[in-house]
Amino acid sequence: TLFEAAIDDFRIAEPVDVCENPNPTPRVELRSLVVGDDASFGGFGNSNGIVDPGEVVRLALDVENLGNADAINGTATLTVLSAPAAAVLTDDTTDFDPVAPLAIVRSGADAQPHFEIDLPRPGVDCEGSILVEVVFDYEDAFGGVYQTQGQYLLAIGVPGGGPIRDLVFETDFEAPGADAGWESVDVFRGDDWHFGQVWPGPGLRSDWDPPSCHDGEFCWGNDLGGNRDGNDWNGNYRRNSSNFLESPSFDLTGVFGARLGFWRWLTVEQQPYDRAAVEVNGVEVWSNPTGADLLDDEWVWTEIDISAVADDNPDVRIRWTLQADGGLQYGGWTIDGVQIASRWNGCEGARGCEIFPLPEATGPVLRATGVKSDDSVEFGWTDLIPPPEARFKLYRGTDPMLLDTEVTPADFRLFQYEDDTASDALYFYRLAMADCDGVEGPLAP
Repeated sequence: TLFEAAIDDFRIAEPVDVCENPNPTPRVELRSLVVGDDASFGGFGNSNGIVDPGEVVRLALDVENLGNADAINGTATLTVLSAPAAAVLTDDTTDFDPVAPLAIVRSGADAQPHFEIDLPRPGVDCEGSILVEVVFDYEDAFGGVYQTQGQYLLAIGVPGGGPIRDLVFETDFEAPGADAGWESVDVFRGDDWHFGQVWPGPGLRSDWDPPSCHDGEFCWGNDLGGNRDGNDWNGNYRRNSSNFLESPSFDLTGVFGARLGFWRWLTVEQQPYDRAAVEVNGVEVWSNPTGADLLDDEWVWTEIDISAVADDNPDVRIRWTLQADGGLQYGGWTIDGVQIASRWNGCEGARGCEIFPLPEATGPVLRATGVKSDDSVEFGWTDLIPPPEARFKLYRGTDPMLLDTEVTPADFRLFQYEDDTASDALYFYRLAMADCDGVEGPLAP
């Protein structure tokens, strides 16, 4: 059968996309937690960007919206999971509104609240840490509600770092004239302080004295033994006597957190029989204990907080005193290496990276690439989407329950690695992610 038809106005139209999402959605991820320890953040500290003892730190949170709609009515809440007992969380909430698509926004940028933690000293020391969890709640324009969260580890100072000291005065008594301004004073029955070497023997020395000065040939002490100025000394302090050694005057104007440090070798009978003390401007800041004789048998570094008397003081004088009764005698004071320093809010060292959320488990992403030989094998993990600043650690072992040999170098950030030392054994591997401080997330097979 034949058909006849007339075709008019024939058109080919562009296809119409009818699959558009009628409700675009936001997707917020937590990024870095920034430490503010200076006035620009409203905190108080030494402005080094590290959580340190003695500071009030404010923490600004960076968030990124990876979605295609505004995140509105955002609120972040911080919870302290672990911290030194003295640390106090004084502000646990900060607000965000809005966070536009593909934007990174920091809390506090528009005078909004920050998180705040008070770290009083004493009570918080270097080398501790604070573990916090941040929960971020937000909405979209259509009433949808969302939540994301992450944990952050805030190192207090850095591993191995002690308190920062700024030396104001230091002497080892070795330089010519180093004893100038130092004065020994007889209170009653004689001044037995000597400056110089400890008499090495034989004879004319005390078995309670050190074998030598700590820092070289010269130090101060009660009766250092030997023949001095034509007189023989036996190395022990006198019975029924009292005397002291006084330092020159130190101008500590503008110095705060002042501390006195020195090396001591002290042997003295217990109080109340004999009394050894350290005084600053007539105020006692240290003394030997009661109940037991103090008998050093090595050089002991001694550090004393003298800030209550010495801070911002233009005339500071230090005395080492000794008062003895008529009973036992020992070697008394021997001192060397005297320092005066200010202790700042802070710890030695520096942080090399921003604080990002603690890494999560990598998941089952470890794959052999097919590159191998008799003694090497290559792995990749290209399906993994790591957080910023992530490092990777590949572990190997012959026991799947004990994979403790790290084969990747430090700060490894690539997505594949060839282990060229894997020979003559059946090996198992695990992959972990770490942050820039080396803190690892859970291991994954």
